[in-house]
Amino acid sequence: MCTLGLDIVKVKVYHLEVAEDLNFLSLMHFANSKPKGDFMKVEHIIASEAPAPGSYSHGVVAHGFLYTCGMVPVDPATGKIVEGGVAEQTRQILRNLQKILDVKGAKFSDVVKVTAHLQDVNQDFGAYDAVYREFFSAPYPVRTTVGSDLVKILVEIDVVVAIQN
Repeated sequence: MCTLGLDIVKVKVYHLEVAEDLNFLSLMHFANSKPKGDFMKVEHIIASEAPAPGSYSHGVVAHGFLYTCGMVPVDPATGKIVEGGVAEQTRQILRNLQKILDVKGAKFSDVVKVTAHLQDVNQDFGAYDAVYREFFSAPYPVRTTVGSDLVKILVEIDVVVAIQN
């Protein structure tokens, strides 16, 4: 029984060494490769139809991806937080995020990662998820939803989007 355990450990160590070698080779390839076109360019996005940002950009395009700011449930027409619960706030946030995606001609189907902060995950996840499904369909992007101490809002969402060339 101990011998079998040692053999398993040897296999795991061997695979770890191979993985480390592959990571090293990948890093060496990246370090020695030359950027192609605008791949290495960084572009800051301000969406005129989204709520005015503070001391941050609405989004940044880098390495073929658009990273958005954490969007809050502000109505761009009034500059105020929308009334209602988590469903209304989630819907407004996703509309605001669509305005940012529009700048780069992206759609929610191009989103690869969603991070959502809910004031009360236990109470609000169901309503948040129902609205989320109005904007996203299978195959869904990966998603992280966490409880956060948010000020005067119930939800905040940011996304990472694969930009089409």
